[in-house]
Amino acid sequence: MAFWAQISRGSGPSIQGYFLECLFSGEWEFRADDRPAPLGQALNAKPTRAVYDQFHEASRVLFEAQTLVHGERLSPVDSLARFELADGLAIETVLHEPLVAQPTHLSFDARGRLWVSHYVQYPYPAGLRQISRDKYYRAKYDREPKPPPHHTPGRSRVTVHEDTNGDGSYDTHKVFADKLSLANAALPGRDGVWVMHTPHLLFYPDRNADDIPDGDPVVTWPGLVLRTRTRLPRHHMGAGWLAVRCAGQHGKLPCHPARYRSSERGGPLLRGLHGLALPPLLASV
Repeated sequence: MAFWAQISRGSGPSIQGYFLECLFSGEWEFRADDRPAPLGQALNAKPTRAVYDQFHEASRVLFEAQTLVHGERLSPVDSLARFELADGLAIETVLHEPLVAQPTHLSFDARGRLWVSHYVQYPYPAGLRQISRDKYYRAKYDREPKPPPHHTPGRSRVTVHEDTNGDGSYDTHKVFADKLSLANAALPGRDGVWVMHTPHLLFYPDRNADDIPDGDPVVTWPGLVLRTRTRLPRHHMGAGWLAVRCAGQHGKLPCHPARYRSSERGGPLLRGLHGLALPPLLASV
């Protein structure tokens, strides 16, 4: 994954990750000719000038690069051939690009179909501008994103894959929802599909199970703090309860306890130290 920092006029570039960054502000070396510089080569001794080796807690604002420079990539067939397996184990390709892209969540419905969440927009919310962040990559943005269909369209999507003839390969592929932003998880449930579209937990009604939403999604749980890693687990908890994992909170939930008074919504909303559990009747929204 590439990280790009916004550089103000007069400051130098940097290299950075989630936790640390090194700023290249200071003395530089220049070449007066057009010979290519020996970039990226290890040196036997530390240079005496134009050296940057001081890393600090990362805080520079990041933005998405307009063009990504990809390194060497293998085809799905070549990638599969590189696996080294222990005796008695086997591996097969289920899906590969371009049918899937940056998948972060897999789930199965009652018909055995595979649901895939393509988190292509991560880690930059569509239409938002990052204004600050800390070393844990807890970022602040210029505004609160709206839920679909009032959001800024992004590149994330939710797809459904099915093996219709029982030969062990997925042969039909559908897009359930696309042009999403921070949609990193989808769980098919009763009469519809749950989608974690941070910072909103959505429910897409689909009462006839035709894989086409009956209308706009219902915002069942608003008010989450915007965290790009808040997501659903890969399964329902016991008795149909839905668990929500709030990552990156360091022991503190980014929301307040809530209680649904309507019996249709199943009573209280329970929470634990690092996540929440929603009652099963919430699926009847």
